[in-house]
Amino acid sequence: WAKENKNPFYRIHDLKNCLVLEPGKGSRPYFQRPDFGINKFYSEAEAEFLFLSATTGLHGLLAGDSGAGKSTLAKALLSFLPEPGPDDTGRWKNNWRPLIMPHQSITAAAFLGGGASLYQGEVERAENGLLILDELLEFNSEIVETLRGPMAGERLRLARAGMDREIECQFQVIATTNLCPCGKWTPEKENISCRFSRLRCTKSLEKLSGPFVDRFGLMMFTEPKINRQISGQAVLQRIEILQKRLQVSSEKSPLEQVGTFSEIYKRFYSDVSTRRLNYLTQVAQIYALERSAETSSDLELKMDDFNRSEYWVIKPFRQLEKGMS
Repeated sequence: WAKENKNPFYRIHDLKNCLVLEPGKGSRPYFQRPDFGINKFYSEAEAEFLFLSATTGLHGLLAGDSGAGKSTLAKALLSFLPEPGPDDTGRWKNNWRPLIMPHQSITAAAFLGGGASLYQGEVERAENGLLILDELLEFNSEIVETLRGPMAGERLRLARAGMDREIECQFQVIATTNLCPCGKWTPEKENISCRFSRLRCTKSLEKLSGPFVDRFGLMMFTEPKINRQISGQAVLQRIEILQKRLQVSSEKSPLEQVGTFSEIYKRFYSDVSTRRLNYLTQVAQIYALERSAETSSDLELKMDDFNRSEYWVIKPFRQLEKGMS
């Protein structure tokens, strides 16, 4: 396994997280999918968020009421991530992808890593795993803005005292936040009573800069009282069916059909960034693949795929952009 791995070198303190080999094979580690998220039940919106997050790998933002289960939903995603492959690297604690959830009081140095000996930061520990930023607006603004590059796939370079090291930023970010200090307001609500001033609420929302928010491909506004009837096992089964479709499909990729919709893009999404249009296409492809798997038909992108994608990739971000106006 170490010879097959492109990066087989680890620090001494990481040796405690040794790879566990599957008995009788010895060529690949044995991975145990955590059941934390699988044993829970979800609403339709929550199940869809988990499905899209797990299949696209896009960064996600959960915003809404306090006590609505944002943190629990974010942590549950770990149970639905793809099984690590032979080319993945990481420190497989508990024989699965890592979940890193730093506290809001963490310093920029501890988060990114560095120091005289270029010690490991939280970003590096999350490699090929999940980085959860719970209560996003409470984090140091320096940390939030520094993440813009890594979230876009850029390498993070650490340099101290003549030493330097580059980190492959391969992780998925799921952030949770209350958009208002009262913990009640979302763009989908009207006539919300709040004991804080309008100025303070607006300033709190302004902490989310446009360029940073644009790194998130998916967004969901959570609700405190919802009906949760979809099992985690059903969500996982849906994900696994799609993954099998991706593995066996040798047909024309839906991505090659995007040119057909170029005029539609220009007409309806003229105010949307190129990055967000890419997100829209990624999610639309997932829906097209799922439909082809269910009907055993050829892959074909339809307008309905883009309409469904827009609900997660375009609509909530436009609502957030309007703020409290």
